[in-house]
Amino acid sequence: MNRSAMLWRPGAADSLDQSKVPQSTVFDVYGPFPRANATGIPGTDYGAAASRITAAGHRVVRSAGMYLDQLCDPDPDGRHHGTYWGFFQGWVYYNATHDPLYGLDKALGARPELVIGAKANLWGEHVDAANFMPRVWPRASVLAERLWSAVDVTSVAEAEPRLHEFRCRLVSRGIAAAPIGAYNFGEGGPYHKCYCQTELVFDYSPPALPPPSLAVGGPMLTLTPPRIELAAAAVGTVLVFAGGLDTGTGTGTVSDVVDVFDMAHGGRHTALRLSVARAFDDGQNVAAVCRGKIYFAGGAYANGTKSAIVDVFDMATTTFDRPLTLSVGRSFLAATALEGQGLVLFGGGELTEDETHPHNSTNSDVIDIWSVEQGKWLSPAKLSVGRQKLTATTLGDETVLFAGGFRSNTVGAGSTRAKVDIFTAATGVWSSARLAQGRMRLASASAGDCAVFARGEVNMANTHGSGIVDLYCSGEWSVAELSIRRYELASAELGSYVYFAGGTEGGQDGNPRGGPRVDMFDSATREWTHFDLPTPRYRLGAAATTEGGGLVCFSGGGVDGEQVDCVHGA
Repeated sequence: MNRSAMLWRPGAADSLDQSKVPQSTVFDVYGPFPRANATGIPGTDYGAAASRITAAGHRVVRSAGMYLDQLCDPDPDGRHHGTYWGFFQGWVYYNATHDPLYGLDKALGARPELVIGAKANLWGEHVDAANFMPRVWPRASVLAERLWSAVDVTSVAEAEPRLHEFRCRLVSRGIAAAPIGAYNFGEGGPYHKCYCQTELVFDYSPPALPPPSLAVGGPMLTLTPPRIELAAAAVGTVLVFAGGLDTGTGTGTVSDVVDVFDMAHGGRHTALRLSVARAFDDGQNVAAVCRGKIYFAGGAYANGTKSAIVDVFDMATTTFDRPLTLSVGRSFLAATALEGQGLVLFGGGELTEDETHPHNSTNSDVIDIWSVEQGKWLSPAKLSVGRQKLTATTLGDETVLFAGGFRSNTVGAGSTRAKVDIFTAATGVWSSARLAQGRMRLASASAGDCAVFARGEVNMANTHGSGIVDLYCSGEWSVAELSIRRYELASAELGSYVYFAGGTEGGQDGNPRGGPRVDMFDSATREWTHFDLPTPRYRLGAAATTEGGGLVCFSGGGVDGEQVDCVHGA
């Protein structure tokens, strides 16, 4: 069968009679030999052991010193215990002592031509599916470069930019490679942008595709009153913008106004009212469309109390149905729907703070499920981790994804989350995945075979607007980047395209809030392009209608909270 056995040395091979070991056997040399044994091949280190084994005519693969989980200083007792501490220490691989030929002694009869290479090893006691990839990469990259380089190539300073570039390339392709601690790390350092604690920056520029033209001669739409933090959605030919903070008063009064525009009749405007005035800080995430109705869920009242109300807009009557009630009031939740099954899902969110358990009890893991066909609430599901400020989208009316978010802790701080909870309608089974970067207040949309998760905040201080885009296309995850890093933007989908509009660039201190940029992703070609709106915006609303060949409209937010900019779909 033209196969050879490989034996681990030291280990099981120590007890074998050397005369009975076939000449074709390959020895994996992983450590020193403190004693002579039945093989008659004593030794004190890798070099001596490899020398004697090759002198006997056997091939050798080195794994001594190549353990990916032992790249740290030993514990006080001198042992590693299979653990890993601190920042990336893979640079030890770049030392010449890790070359497979290092230490071979011709006086012992060493035959270098029988050393066929080396391999990476990883003890499994502290590794599972959750941390396997970041434990292997980019550490194995340094080992690989050591193996293909000449023994006198040992400059870490020269190797470092190559490893930074490769690590970022891995992340951009959806591989969760861990960050590294660079010798030149620090603000202003040459590689700081690639390793910035929680933020990745890739060299990415969207291709220069022709942008869609702004609608010329179309209806002029105006919100009354102007506002931010509103919820937006479209059903059929009707655009609906609900609630928010009234910026016209100068005091940010919570609004109950709902602006309805019928695009089949030239944008004819109707003003309605929510059952109770409230703001939707992440308005793009709280509205879901199912079977001709829009569901506006949760939100916060003027006093900060979280709302359990779901206002239901019916396109057929252009009025609101009787409100529904969530199992518990919350804001910063995420809503989406399965049209075919007639199910509307409302997941996660921030609860009203419990005075006896502040902060700790504010993260909801509940997913309330409304059945349109049965006209009742079904048994709720649960997120794998309770969190708020997450996003949700439905892919192909088959797969629901709740992604990202923030989990507060007992002292009022907390952490952003990379978790993605995935529900497959055909099987009724929940599974999970991870975004490339944990972040909250994301925007998401789905088109074709792609679900797209863009932007977000990576910390509580609002100083790190993320440019990362996670794409889930045909069951595979990958990573891209927006043309401008930002957060507080809105998303919409039309045809094969998804749109991400407006937003704040970077932090609030010294940085302008509100931008005009719109990034577009074509799920059919996997290509990006962008264009600019005439009005800078943040905390805006976005919705799309097929009327007139397709219009995508961006409303409220930022400098001008009353104008609605519409563009023709691509």
